[in-house]
Amino acid sequence: MKIIHTADWHIGRTLFDYPLIDDQRLFLHWLADLAAAEEADAILIAGDLYNRAVPSAQAVELLDEIFCDLALKKRIPLYVIAGNHDSAERLSFCSRLLEEGGLHLCGSAAQRAHLPLEKDGVRVTFHLLPYFTPAEVRMLFPEKEIASFDEAFAALMEQDRPLLEPSSFHLLAAHGFFLKTGESGEPLFSKSELSVGAVDAMDLRHAEGYGYVALGHLHAPQRAGSNARYAGSPLKYSLSEARQRKSVTVLEIGRGGEIAVSERAYRPRRDVRVIEGDFEQLLDPRNQGGESLDDYVYANILGDEAVLFALQKLRAVFPNILGLQFTAPQGEEAAIPAGEALASEPVEALFERFYQQITGQELTEARRRIVLSAAEASRPLEPEK
Repeated sequence: MKIIHTADWHIGRTLFDYPLIDDQRLFLHWLADLAAAEEADAILIAGDLYNRAVPSAQAVELLDEIFCDLALKKRIPLYVIAGNHDSAERLSFCSRLLEEGGLHLCGSAAQRAHLPLEKDGVRVTFHLLPYFTPAEVRMLFPEKEIASFDEAFAALMEQDRPLLEPSSFHLLAAHGFFLKTGESGEPLFSKSELSVGAVDAMDLRHAEGYGYVALGHLHAPQRAGSNARYAGSPLKYSLSEARQRKSVTVLEIGRGGEIAVSERAYRPRRDVRVIEGDFEQLLDPRNQGGESLDDYVYANILGDEAVLFALQKLRAVFPNILGLQFTAPQGEEAAIPAGEALASEPVEALFERFYQQITGQELTEARRRIVLSAAEASRPLEPEK
C-alpha cells in the first residue's frame, strides 16, 4: 500500500506582505498529479491545513477545490487531522457525511478516529490524533493528574493501546512537538513556528506499537525517532526556511509490515532566497547564478554607506523583494564598561563609541564633522542673563 504523508499547508498565509494563495494552489495541484502518478492508495494530512482558525473565503474555496479533486474525482481516500492553526469545530463540520466520499476529518482528541484500510492483502489502520492541549485531555480523564502535554499524550496512548491488534499495520497521525527521549539529534525549527518549546514536548516512547508516526507542526522535513517523521511544510514560510528542501513523504507498506520511506521534492514557482553582496553587485542580474529573478528575495547589502531608494532600485530587478538590511564589515568591538558614568561625556564622544561598537570601525573625519555639527545643533541654548 502506498500512502502520501504531507502537513502544514497553512492555506491563506502571507510571506511578509505577499499573499501565497496562488503558490499554494500550484502546490496542491502538483500534489494531486503526484498522487495520481504514484497511484497512491491514501493521502494523510497531519494538521495545519489553514493558517488561521477563521480562514478567508479564498482559503476555504481552495481547500474545497483540492478535496473534491482528490476524493471525488481521483477517488483517493483522505485522512485529515486538525493542527494548532485550525479550528477543530470548523474542520470537523459534516465529517460523518463526508466519510461517505472518502474524506475523513478529525478535529479534536475527543473525536479521534481509528480507521482501517485494506488493499491487496495489506491492512493499515489510521489512528487520527489532532492537536490537543492538556486542558482538553484533562476533561477526558478526570481521574488522572494531567498538567503537561507529555502527560496528556501518555494518557491518550494508554487508552488506545488495546486497539493495536497484530493483524494490522498501525499508523498514528499527530500534530505537535514530538521527540524520542534518548535519541541523538536536535529538531530543526523555523521562525514561522510560533509556539514550539520544551513545555510542549511529548515523548514518542508513549507511541510504541505503531509502525509509523506521521507528524505535523515542524516545517523542516525530518525524522523524529526511528519510525516517526515530520513531512514539513510544502512552501517556505519564513527566511529561516530559505535553505530547507521542501517535499512530501511517500510510505510504501508491504504485506509483512515492512515499510519504505522516501521523499518527493517539490520545486515551487518562486523560491525564497537571501541574497548578499554589495549594492552594485546585487543590481546586476548576471550575479544571480541562474536563479530566478522572480523569487522571493531578501537582500543583505554589505557596506555601511546609505543608498537612496535602495528598495525601489532592487525591486526593479527583483519584483518580489521582501526587504533588505545593510550589514557593515565586522571588526573588534569596543565594549563599553558596565556601570561607567556616561552622562558626563559629550554626545559626540558617546556616538563615536557607539558607532565603533556596532560597525567595528572608526569614524572617518568627514563623518566625525557631521556628528559634531549635529551635536552642536542639538545642544540647548544658554539662558540669557
